[in-house]
Amino acid sequence: MSFSPIGEDPPDDPDHPAALEAMDFCCAGDRINGVAYVPAGAGPYPAVLVLHGLPGYERNFDLAHVFRRAGWVAVIFHYRGAWGSGGTFSFTHVLEDSVAALDHLRSDPMVESCRIDPERFALVGASVGGWAALITAAEVDVLGAASIAGFNVGAVGALAGKQASLLDELAEDLKSAMRPLGATNARALAEEAVAKSDSFDLCARGSALAHCPILLLAASNDQAAPMDTHHMPLVRALREAGAQRLTEIVVDTDHAFSGKRVTLARTTLDWLQTLA
Repeated sequence: MSFSPIGEDPPDDPDHPAALEAMDFCCAGDRINGVAYVPAGAGPYPAVLVLHGLPGYERNFDLAHVFRRAGWVAVIFHYRGAWGSGGTFSFTHVLEDSVAALDHLRSDPMVESCRIDPERFALVGASVGGWAALITAAEVDVLGAASIAGFNVGAVGALAGKQASLLDELAEDLKSAMRPLGATNARALAEEAVAKSDSFDLCARGSALAHCPILLLAASNDQAAPMDTHHMPLVRALREAGAQRLTEIVVDTDHAFSGKRVTLARTTLDWLQTLA
């Protein structure tokens, strides 16, 4: 099957048409909802788990379409407590849910219905989703992990833990993300980031990520995850750990890559195709 990810729709396969498959799975007893973008053709295809941020106002559905046209099963889900999924939202749950999503994608029903190759998975995450993609890649065997304007929760938690005013500032910054989230509040998330700053810090995972293909995409005008706090220290930590397959790119745009979505799609896809 020939794919044209940006310019044209790929040819269809009447016996195995492209599809949009609603999915759900459980983590710790809570129901999580999501969707899989399945390419045309018999497959099996590599799969990419696309992880949104906090709360996920930009959920990167445009990237999912691009990845599908290129021959990847692209999956987007909503963490517990976000966008209608059951349970409580927390940073800890974001990490647990990401691992649970990978386990679900490897299940026989998903492999069969979505034509997934259970041995080939990659992670692409934005903001907090980028943080989750890298933490997950440090603990689970995947093809590689990409972080788009990644938000290092541990680094922010360490800073906020130094004085009460900084903790208050973090909680205030998180308030705008609360509307789509259930059973939590900005103060609780800020306090969680402080309490678990050591285990949440991506810079401490350099050795675990050193041999994993990593793409770090930063935005030069990122007000939510400034490069000085989130991007540059991680690049240094990975290089000091001897990272052999690190790709680091800075794009002149904002946190959501608002004016550079085609650039974002092409860059992430080019990197994904080196893994497949």
